[in-house]
Amino acid sequence: MKLYTEYHWPYDKEVAFIIRDDDVSYFTQPWMLDELYSEAWKLGYKVSLAVTPKVKATSRPHVPKSFRGTNRLFSINENRELVSYLLKQVAEGHVDLLQHGYTHARENGRPEFAVNDLRLIDERLKIGNRLLRETFKQDVAVFVAPHEGVSRATWKSLSWNDMCLCRKFTLGRFLMTAPFSGVNFCKLVKVAIRNPNPFKPIPNSVVDLADLLVIQWDAFFWSQSRRNTKTQLEYAKELFLKRLKGREVFVLLNHHWDYFHDAESGSMKQDMFTCFKDFLNFVSSHSGVWKTTLSELCSWIKTHYLIR
Repeated sequence: MKLYTEYHWPYDKEVAFIIRDDDVSYFTQPWMLDELYSEAWKLGYKVSLAVTPKVKATSRPHVPKSFRGTNRLFSINENRELVSYLLKQVAEGHVDLLQHGYTHARENGRPEFAVNDLRLIDERLKIGNRLLRETFKQDVAVFVAPHEGVSRATWKSLSWNDMCLCRKFTLGRFLMTAPFSGVNFCKLVKVAIRNPNPFKPIPNSVVDLADLLVIQWDAFFWSQSRRNTKTQLEYAKELFLKRLKGREVFVLLNHHWDYFHDAESGSMKQDMFTCFKDFLNFVSSHSGVWKTTLSELCSWIKTHYLIR
């Protein structure tokens, strides 16, 4: 396939801007999404929610304390309040739904989609995708891997199922993941010449080097980062301006639960929330921003630029 590298976004915009929020699952409480995003929606932003179809109650922090470590499985469709809320937000154009793995659990210490077993991976992908389709009555065409764990089998399965992937890649990780049969070696050589370090992230926001459309995320606001919130904010602003100048895509990665001290008290981490609002106001101060979603973006690229 061929993918052009100079984009002309809708409405003559200069950059495509996306908010991606991971770990939406049975455990997500609608008020948390409202608290975090109500002002963003008023500013015209949309949020791509990465939804785990059948979350496992591991010891990870996205699982509420009362369930943490029980290892029980909870399907997204069992939380009827959340499903109704998400359907309403989708209808109002506020949110977009992505597939975030299947259970979000690790197996033998490895992320579930880092396993290189094509039959198993394809089964997980399809079962999870079908659950999301049946629950929300719509196709879900973009995949987000828990813990960024993607194997060659996952790449093949996504390609077979005509899905897109949102993940950050170094050149070395790309070569270890993308099946050689689908790689565009002419483009790969050009990227390698400009970016020969295999441990350095591929600079393009859209990775079009193989038979799977990949959108890379750029920056995050994360309480466990070694960078303080002010440093995270300045880095996000700097990278946004770079994507704006290059007429590319900027993806901000969030975890809604990380903005709260705990789900029970509802107390927000004000430094993170202030940082997030500051960044959105900064982005909105630029007129050439297409506030979109990952699904809308991938559909646009496939329709207008992708030639198979």
